[in-house]
Amino acid sequence: LVAWLGGRGVKLMSSQPDVVAGLLIGTVAGVALLRGVPVGPLIAAGLLSLFIGK
Repeated sequence: LVAWLGGRGVKLMSSQPDVVAGLLIGTVAGVALLRGVPVGPLIAAGLLSLFIGK
C-alpha cells in the first residue's frame, strides 16, 4: 500500500510541481505541532492524489 501511494505521489508531483511546497509545509507542521511521524512527501502526495482524483 505504501509503495502504491508513493508511486501515485511521484506522478502527482511530476505533473503538478506546485503542490510540493504545500506538502512540505504540511509535513513540517504535522511533525512539529501534532508530534507526528514524517512519512515523506511522496506518501503525502499519494494520499492527496486519492482526494483530488489524479
